[in-house]
Amino acid sequence: MREDSDRVKISFRSQGDRPVNVYAHEVFNGGGHMNAAGGESYNTLETTVKTFEATFRDYFLK
Repeated sequence: MREDSDRVKISFRSQGDRPVNVYAHEVFNGGGHMNAAGGESYNTLETTVKTFEATFRDYFLK
């Protein structure tokens, strides 16, 4: 995650069959490729991290 003056930009990378593009699209209004994607948040960095922590498990730790 990178905090800019007006938003937080987020980059995701994965290996194998973990589709980070779906996660980026559904949670952070982003997109990309299956193993490389990104998104953004207009919340604070702290709130964005909390959103990540609250949603990551639902997508990747099933």
